[in-house]
Amino acid sequence: MTPRSSAALRALNETRVREVNEEIAKANRQLGPVDDVSGSLHVLCECGTQGCATLLEVAGAEYEAVRSQPEQFLVAPGHDQPDIERVAEVSEEFAVVAKVGVAKTVAEETDPAP
Repeated sequence: MTPRSSAALRALNETRVREVNEEIAKANRQLGPVDDVSGSLHVLCECGTQGCATLLEVAGAEYEAVRSQPEQFLVAPGHDQPDIERVAEVSEEFAVVAKVGVAKTVAEETDPAP
């Protein structure tokens, strides 16, 4: 698929951040979580906005639950993009968004999960 639309390009940016977060999560699984007491991971906001480096704190189990659905991403509150995703869940620390339309297709095609 050759993405040409703005939605597809933004979705590709978001999937790149997801790939980085997968490496962070992998390191946490190997070395232990950032916070041994709570089991929290620190991951990057997956909003795909160029230059966004917002760190999110999420429990390991919550991270894995989000990752179980290839169209879902973790973003900072207010970083959702309604034209390519819908908010599925909101907490104080982060929001879970689910891609729709072409963005969902890109997310599913680039899912790093085996």
